Amino acid sequence: MIGFCACCDKISEPMRKIIMLAVLVLPLLVPGLLWVKAATDQTAGPVWTVKIAGYDPRDLLHGRYIQFRYDWMEADAGVDAACADNDPNCCLCLNGNQTFMNVTRLQCDAPDADRLCQSRIPASSATGPQKYFIPEEFAADLDRLVVSEPDRFMMEIAVPGAFGAPVIRGLSLDGMPLRDYLRQHRGTDGLQE
Repeated sequence: MIGFCACCDKISEPMRKIIMLAVLVLPLLVPGLLWVKAATDQTAGPVWTVKIAGYDPRDLLHGRYIQFRYDWMEADAGVDAACADNDPNCCLCLNGNQTFMNVTRLQCDAPDADRLCQSRIPASSATGPQKYFIPEEFAADLDRLVVSEPDRFMMEIAVPGAFGAPVIRGLSLDGMPLRDYLRQHRGTDGLQE
């Protein structure tokens, strides 16, 4: 007998087995599907490398996270921009390639926006503070580097389906994935440069 309902005595034995199977499988299935979606988002759509800047230099490395803002280097920044960060219909329009990216603003629902932009990112999800997890083994080395040489850091992002919030793929230092860079340049007494 299943003890979570009053009328369970009326449920047939095959139906009870199906319910028990669902109760046992769903807690495993849902996280698995979320993991698959996250992995797909990182590989689907255009990939961009964006310079990052700390938004609070006094506390850039906070716990195990680097706190940063994307430095989009917009072509139409300031008074020429088509819309503002606080406009819910404002998007960043990304065009170019890995070595050169042109970023402008436009209304997300602008006519021909799909044709005009390789990727569109809602400004509200791309212009505010962001966080990136740093493995504990690299925190001490990064603390010094982030403060002393922030221009060396880039974030690789993907835009799933060419429209949506950016999904972080990884942090790089001098063009190398962060893990590879730190493993290559790390000695017994810390980072060797």
